[in-house]
Amino acid sequence: MTDILVTLPMHDGTREKYYAAAPDCSFEFRKWNDYTEEAVAGKEIILGNIPPKFIKYADKLRWIQLHSAGNDAYAKDPSLLRDIILTNASGCYGLVIAEYMVGAVIGAQMNLFRYDRAMQKRKWTDEGRIHSIMDSTTVVLGLGNVGSEFAWRMHALGSKVIGVKRTPGVKPDFVDELFTIDRLDEVLPRADILAVTLPATKDTYHMIRKEQFELMKDTALFVNTGRGSVAAEDDLVEALNSGMIGGACLDVYEKEPLPEDDPLWDAKNVFMTPHVSGGWHLYSTVEKINELALRNLQAYLAGGKLENVVDFTRGY
Repeated sequence: MTDILVTLPMHDGTREKYYAAAPDCSFEFRKWNDYTEEAVAGKEIILGNIPPKFIKYADKLRWIQLHSAGNDAYAKDPSLLRDIILTNASGCYGLVIAEYMVGAVIGAQMNLFRYDRAMQKRKWTDEGRIHSIMDSTTVVLGLGNVGSEFAWRMHALGSKVIGVKRTPGVKPDFVDELFTIDRLDEVLPRADILAVTLPATKDTYHMIRKEQFELMKDTALFVNTGRGSVAAEDDLVEALNSGMIGGACLDVYEKEPLPEDDPLWDAKNVFMTPHVSGGWHLYSTVEKINELALRNLQAYLAGGKLENVVDFTRGY
């Protein structure tokens, strides 16, 4: 009998779908943050994230299905997984993160965050110049599920979209121009909005530094929902405080949780959220995660091909 530990987020009635999909398997359901050595021991399958340090206790483990799209904690040391298959939840968060990004861009460009802070202080003040999405230029760095969903929405709102990706490919209809990452510096001076949706890998570490911020307009907005390590934080703080760029909307950071004494808290024109854009607050996100896990579970038991298998040579 195949023993399975499930720590995925769930709605009412989801457990029954797992029992129906794999009636000959033994399931143990726990909350997403309920990890013990005993819980992972003897399990052949784990559906949900577990800290890498717990893998050594899973002596029979053959497959982990993550509830996250990011897998950088495992990619740091692939040897931990030995012959274990790792699949992530890429494709499940595109809708919610893309809509978060559009909301953040509108809030920043329309000065809504400034007005909110002013209202909290009971100040009746005009915050001045705003920027329209219509006829702007949006550079999307990373055209995976999230980047593509965001690019599609910005294109629909009238922005000229320039996509930048790791490898050449067919240009989607909602992208006006497509470049590879080695040409990023060429397009940065054109960006009114630079949106980063890249994962954390050795190749993306500090890809955006002072040199890149210097190429951008002093009105440009920097948006990051990928990983905090893509941008050098000290350089970002300098770019914001010096007026090198116009502002930033951030959901990810080099250190999480962000320390109370971190200079980002006091940086100019920055809007920050605590890595929640890709959370489970949207009902359909949880549904998509479990639908993916169920498809992969049935494929695994049937000896078929799994979706979203992580390639450690790329890091995602």
